[in-house]
Amino acid sequence: MIFTVAPPPNRDGWSPNAAADPNGPEHAIWAAKTSGVGGAWRVAEATNPDLAPDGSAILFVKNGQIFRAKISAVKPATEMDRGEKAFITEWGIQSDPQMVA
Repeated sequence: MIFTVAPPPNRDGWSPNAAADPNGPEHAIWAAKTSGVGGAWRVAEATNPDLAPDGSAILFVKNGQIFRAKISAVKPATEMDRGEKAFITEWGIQSDPQMVA
């Protein structure tokens, strides 16, 4: 099971900050086992997750890029699997200068 801690931003990009936290509300995706064994764990910082059909990962959009994060109680080894590096970059923009012809 996955869930978010803060509501998604509105069409202007603003999120409610009910706690009046000067750093703003937390925008995180969390996961928990449905068996009731163990607690919840933070998967990634984002607000709009889509769960993979097999439940192994989530996809989310952040800063115009598509990210993937593996759902695992153990921290995944790679930046991409932790949702810290884009899985699919914006069309027409390449992050590797050698890829640009």
